[in-house]
Amino acid sequence: MEEEEREGGGTVNATEVELMCTARAYIMHIIGGVLMPNANNNRVHLQYLPLLADLHNVRSYSWGSAVLAMLNCELCRTTKPVAVDIGGYLLLLQSWAFYWMPFLASVSHQPYVCPLINRPEIAAIIPSSAYVDSQLWCINAPIINFNVVEWYHGDRVLRQFSCIKYIPNPPMQVGKVHSFNKRGKHGSHWGVVHQKYITVWDNQMARRLQMDMSSYLQPSLKYIQWYSSMGKPYLLGG
Repeated sequence: MEEEEREGGGTVNATEVELMCTARAYIMHIIGGVLMPNANNNRVHLQYLPLLADLHNVRSYSWGSAVLAMLNCELCRTTKPVAVDIGGYLLLLQSWAFYWMPFLASVSHQPYVCPLINRPEIAAIIPSSAYVDSQLWCINAPIINFNVVEWYHGDRVLRQFSCIKYIPNPPMQVGKVHSFNKRGKHGSHWGVVHQKYITVWDNQMARRLQMDMSSYLQPSLKYIQWYSSMGKPYLLGG
C-alpha cells in the first residue's frame, strides 16, 4: 500500500529525505525553467547545485538581484546584430513592459505602490515574502550571478516607486567584467575574481538612495535642463 501511494505521487508516508529531494528537484525546475533559463538549451548549469545543498540556507541568497543580473546581461547580449535568441527571466521583462507601456496592453500607467494604496483587495493577497529585502529596491550597487556582474542604478527608477527623481549619478563602468563568460575558466573562483564588487554589494545598506515620496512627480526645472543636455529630447517631440 505504501509503494502504491508513492507511485501515485502521494506524500503521506514520504520520509524527510524524500521531501528534501523533491524540494530540490522543484527548485531546480524553477531555476532552469523560469528564473534563469538558458536560451540555448533546456538544461540547468551545475553551478546552482551547491546552492541547494542546504535548503535552510537557500533563503539567505539574494535571488532577485541574481535574476536581474542575468536578465540585464541577456538584454545587453541581445542588442548585438548577430544575436538570434534571448534568455533570462523574460516574464519579468514582459510584465514591466506591459505595466509601463500602455500601448502594449490595456493597463493603467501608475507607480508600483499606487495599486497597493488604492486597491486594498490587491494588497491583501500579496504575500509578505514579496516585501522581504525591499530596501534593495532602490540602491546603487552591483548585482552578481557567478560570472555575471551588472550595475543596478536604483536612482534611475525612483519614479516607479512614487518618489521624486533627482539628477542620477553617472553610470558605473564595470569594464571587461561585463563581457566575462565561463568558457575556459573551469578553475576560476568567482568569489575571488569579483571580490571588489562583492565588497561593494556587502555594503549595500550604505548605498540606499534618498527616497522622497510625492504625489507631484513632475520633473524640476533643474532636472529638465540636465535631461535636455544629456538625454534625447527629440523623443519628446523636439
